Amino acid sequence: MIISIKLLVITSLLLSLGISFIHAASETDTSRLRKDLLTGYDKYSRPVQNHRDTTRVKVNFILKGFDLDERKSIFNMHAWTVLVWEDGHLKWDPKSYGNITRVHFAAHELWQPDLTVYNNADKSEIDHFGNTRLIVYNSSHVVWVPPTKFQVPCQTNLRKWPYDTQTCGINIGSWAHDGTMLDIVTPANISTMDITDFRPNREWELVDNSFIKRIKYFVGVPYPDIVLTLNFARKSSSHTACVVIPGLAIAAAILIAFWLPPGSSERLSILLVTILINVLYLYYVYSLIPNNGDSVPLVLLFYRDSLFMLAFALVWTVCLRYLAATKRDSPVPLPSFIMGFLESLPAKILCLDPRPTTGRRENTGAEGNEQSDGTGTANPFGSGVEKKNPFQDDWAWLAHLLDRVAFMVYLVIYLIFYLALL
Repeated sequence: MIISIKLLVITSLLLSLGISFIHAASETDTSRLRKDLLTGYDKYSRPVQNHRDTTRVKVNFILKGFDLDERKSIFNMHAWTVLVWEDGHLKWDPKSYGNITRVHFAAHELWQPDLTVYNNADKSEIDHFGNTRLIVYNSSHVVWVPPTKFQVPCQTNLRKWPYDTQTCGINIGSWAHDGTMLDIVTPANISTMDITDFRPNREWELVDNSFIKRIKYFVGVPYPDIVLTLNFARKSSSHTACVVIPGLAIAAAILIAFWLPPGSSERLSILLVTILINVLYLYYVYSLIPNNGDSVPLVLLFYRDSLFMLAFALVWTVCLRYLAATKRDSPVPLPSFIMGFLESLPAKILCLDPRPTTGRRENTGAEGNEQSDGTGTANPFGSGVEKKNPFQDDWAWLAHLLDRVAFMVYLVIYLIFYLALL
């Protein structure tokens, strides 16, 4: 009986020693180090021995890409955020752990700075940095490089669309700690983000970016934050092809119509067809550009004002046809100051052709189509109306002069439009 009890005790001791040896053999230096570091570690407390000490977090950004939702006025920036700080609880002697100088931890295991986007436009449960692992060095330095997506509101200015340049900003700072508890440190002599691995955007071209630290004081307490600003310009080649060039064609059609005689049927046809095209493009541009601001795009104003100018050109043409070709029962001479202007050099330059003299012959038969005046100069309007008024050529030439003036006015207006747009 005594012998069996001794055997049982010896067997139990051997089993315990075997389990201990197996456990010791399975425990690596890394797992032992992790267990020792996490023993008694509080991830919800700032990693300082004295609560009056300041935790300094070094911050840098590697810009990966961005996109802009113009209809919702939402800007998204994709980056790698580089965060480095010192955690006094995570320090060890490498010689005691197989010369291990660094070890990895999950994001939920260690304290992390509570950096938050102040102008956030994402969901209320904020998690900008995701659940990536941290690297801890034996010197107590912690390095965290999480892939980051910042989503913020950005009010766009489409005044110069499609040649517009937009500016969007992101404000980042601690949500619960002031500058005496958590200070943000930016790289020295660096005011821009790293764009080495930047992925070009399909619609936008990055012009410039800035990365600065600010300190605001509330009741004498400092609150540091970081301001990221991106300036980017629209890639406008496709918009130029489908929107701007047709606008140039509409302007050219109006000017060509003004160069034709008011009495010609082609002029009315060109104006009517151009009005139809302008209406279609006005609706197309309106549906293409987001309606998210008080600043109306110049290209939309161009098509709107061009439609008004086309309607006025149509009314102008009808009035000139009446002025130039309507028969008058009694001679109505032009006022003397108008006659004087018709004889001036500017009038000759605008009308280009020599001004006809007053015709006093009535056209009959086949001559009615050309309406030759007394000097053999053809009536530029070709109205086909028999002349019984000896001053008819003066009225026709006045209409011709007014048409040239309208042509010059329209040309100047369209040049101003395009200079403002481009």
